[in-house]
Amino acid sequence: LESTPAACRHLFVFTFSPMCTDLAPLLRGRAYLPVYVDTLSSELDLEQKIKSFITESGTGSMIILQCSVDSPHLDLVKHHVRAELPDDRRALLILHGTRALFTAPANKS
Repeated sequence: LESTPAACRHLFVFTFSPMCTDLAPLLRGRAYLPVYVDTLSSELDLEQKIKSFITESGTGSMIILQCSVDSPHLDLVKHHVRAELPDDRRALLILHGTRALFTAPANKS
């Protein structure tokens, strides 16, 4: 993450790791707020998380949004981050999936 260019504000990562992976060792002291999108109860909850991140975090802080790769909230998350995140903050969207997503469907002929 340190080698990510400053102009890169949004990063998307696909992983097979568990949803609640400890990210502190990877971020090496960087300020961040983890948000588990699929556990939020409404779009308003997501908006509140993003707004509180913006008001309570400092320059260079990162909001880390985690959800399943097939989450119905994925487009909503991308929209809110792109529309609301100031230029001095970063967003990391971690998409959690399973290897089954890469298997071809059975031939039903």
